[in-house]
Amino acid sequence: MKGLLPYEEAAAAILEGKVAPVYVLSGPLWLPLQAIKEALLSQTPPDMHPLVWQRVEEEATWQEVEDILRMPPFFGVRRHVYWENPSLPGESFARYLEDPGPGVLILRYPGGVDGRQTWVKKAKEKGYLVEAGPPAGRQALDRVVGWVVRQAKGRGLHFPLSVSRWWVEQMGTDLDRLDQELEKLSLLYGEGHKVQQKDLVPFIPPGEAQVFSLADQLAQRQGKHILETVAKLLDQGEEPLRLLALLESHFRLMLTILEMPPMTPSALGERLGQHPFRVQKIQNQARRFTRRQVKRILLHLLEAEAAIKTGKRLPEAALWQALMEAAGI
Repeated sequence: MKGLLPYEEAAAAILEGKVAPVYVLSGPLWLPLQAIKEALLSQTPPDMHPLVWQRVEEEATWQEVEDILRMPPFFGVRRHVYWENPSLPGESFARYLEDPGPGVLILRYPGGVDGRQTWVKKAKEKGYLVEAGPPAGRQALDRVVGWVVRQAKGRGLHFPLSVSRWWVEQMGTDLDRLDQELEKLSLLYGEGHKVQQKDLVPFIPPGEAQVFSLADQLAQRQGKHILETVAKLLDQGEEPLRLLALLESHFRLMLTILEMPPMTPSALGERLGQHPFRVQKIQNQARRFTRRQVKRILLHLLEAEAAIKTGKRLPEAALWQALMEAAGI
């Protein structure tokens, strides 16, 4: 499986051999759920149709889920039961692994599982545990760019490498999100279309695309550019509260990075639960700020958010004032 992305590694593992009664998918939210679903259902022989894909709520009890899995199949139906962030009684689930029901259980732990737990060891021993982390390291961006090109080709789109790289830099490396946006692109432009940069602009949330630029402008106290950028975002439909939330998230992560000992982007990303590519970009940008500056900016952003939510200030006015004060203007 050398050279494959984690999503492809997991799908390949799922597709090997017969359908397992349990799949424990351990890792961050990078794995497109639709790909998991299609991979699992494609293993079911035609005489097993019709199929059932059932999603249970996070607050479901193990007993409720086990009852579904042990329900006898009718008319060739095989149930695929999907449960995200489940709360499992370890001993009960370990016993179930020894005598599973006829349904297929898909457990998903975006934050990973504790390998010291007995049931996790048993799932791994039986080959039910699919472990794969998100793309990391210096080649992570290249791998995601290549993945976008391949996925687009499978949907009949021609996606030049240079355009793919620009898009991934704007959107980030969340494969689930990229997969969804590629599906929209294929429906909009159809088979055979050569994707250009201008085609992708509507698929980039304006606020997210401009957060790094706004942070740079705040560092350089470029009041005029800040006003122009924010005015453009508001004209494009960006909500003041959402833009404040994006900036708060950006500067919170920057402050955390500034307060931690020097580390590689990969090590820091793993520690913070962030992708190394994003961490590296913020690390580079953080060199323009001191911790005191970042704390002051965060304070102005949080005060603006509170003023909007309590009705003390109109959203746009609170946003403008916060950014000007954050820039020291």
